[in-house]
Amino acid sequence: MSEHLKITRAGTKRRLTLCIPSSAISSSNCRTGQQVAATAHQIARTAVQFGVSEIIVYDTAKPSREESAPVVVAQELEKPKKIVFGEDSSDEPQPSTEDKSTPITNDDDAELSDQDKLVGLLEYFVTPSYLRKSLFGDRTHFFDSIAKKLPKLPGLDLLNHENSRYFIGLSVNRKVRKSKTRTITSSNGRKRKRKTKVTGSAEENDPGLTGYVNIGEKKVLKLAGKVKVPVHSIVVIDKETKAVVSPEDAFGNDKKLEQLQKKGIETSDTHWTTVGFGYKVRKVENFGQVFTECPYSGGYRYTAFAPCAEFLEQQNKATGANEIALIEEETFLIKGITTTPGDDVPVLLITGKWKELEQAVLADSVNFAGLEKAQMLFDGRIRMGRGARVEDAVLIAMSKIEGL
Repeated sequence: MSEHLKITRAGTKRRLTLCIPSSAISSSNCRTGQQVAATAHQIARTAVQFGVSEIIVYDTAKPSREESAPVVVAQELEKPKKIVFGEDSSDEPQPSTEDKSTPITNDDDAELSDQDKLVGLLEYFVTPSYLRKSLFGDRTHFFDSIAKKLPKLPGLDLLNHENSRYFIGLSVNRKVRKSKTRTITSSNGRKRKRKTKVTGSAEENDPGLTGYVNIGEKKVLKLAGKVKVPVHSIVVIDKETKAVVSPEDAFGNDKKLEQLQKKGIETSDTHWTTVGFGYKVRKVENFGQVFTECPYSGGYRYTAFAPCAEFLEQQNKATGANEIALIEEETFLIKGITTTPGDDVPVLLITGKWKELEQAVLADSVNFAGLEKAQMLFDGRIRMGRGARVEDAVLIAMSKIEGL
C-alpha cells in the first residue's frame, strides 16, 4: 500500500455518519415502550462513545398485520369453582375459556411512527433536561414516560450543565409589561387619560430576532453587546462572557482533551471528530436523501455496509448482499481515499437487514433512477459473523473500525 494513500491520525478529520433503519424498534424487536427506549439508548451511547457526528434514520417497509404481533397483557381469569364428584353441577357457572388478553395501547404511542419515535428518542438523549419541554412539546410526556429514568449519555458536557461554563440554550422572545395611555370618555362627556399595563415583546424593533436565551435558569440570559439571534434557535452560550460560541469551541474534542490534561488524566488521540453536540439526527423520507442532503460539500468519501440480523456468508447468498466486497479491517478507510493533512473525510456506515435496505433503495425511483442494484452504492462490507440486532450490529461495526 502506497504511503500517500494512508490516512494518518495527525491533522486529518474523519466525520462518521451512522445510518440505521426505523425497524430497529419495530414491534417484532421491541414489545414495550421501555424496550424501545433502551434500544435507542444503546445506539445513542455507542454513537457518543465512538465519536459519531450524525445519525440518519431511514424508513423501512411496515410489517403486515399478520407479521406484527400485538403486545398483550394477561388479565386475571375467574377462579374455577372446586368440582366435587357426584354433585350435579349443571346449573353452576362454568369457567370461561375465552382469552381475555388485550393489546396494550397508548394514545401518545399511536400517533408516532417507528421512525418518528427513534428520531425523537435519539434527539431526546442529547437534549438538556431544561429544554426538552420547549423542543418536544406534546411529545415530551411520551418520551419522559419511557426514557427519563435511563442514565445520561457519558462524556457529554452539555448534559452535565450544573457546574459548566457552556450551556445549550433556546433563544426566546422576552415578554415585558409596558404602560399604554388610553383616553376614556365618561357618561357626562368628560374625557380623561388612563394608563394601563399591557404585555408586549422586548424586540418590537427587530421582529424575529432576540437577545434573550433560556439556559434553564429562573431568569433568561441577556446576551452581551446587544447581540441578537433568530427566535427559537439553538445556540451555545458562554455563561461567563454571555456570548454565543461555536459547539466546537465549547464541547469539541480539543476542548475536552485540554480539560482532561489539566486534570492530569492521560489521553489518547483519536481520528474521529464530533460536532460538539454529541451527534445530530436526520430523518429521511426517501433513501436518496441520505446522499442528496449530505451536510458535506463533497459528499461522503466512503460508504460501508454492516449487515444485521442475517447470516450472510451461510444462508442468504441469494440476497445479493454478498456481492458487496468484504472490507479487510487493516485497510478499512484506506483503499480509494487519497487525503492530505487537514482534509475532511466524511464516512457513511449503513446498517440494517439487506432485504429492507435494498427495498428502501430501489423504492426511491427519483433519486436512484437507472440504478439496477443497491450494491452499487457501497464501497465495501464489514464482516459481522453471526446475525445481530441493529443496536448490537452498530456496536460491533464501530468496534471493528475504531483505531484504524
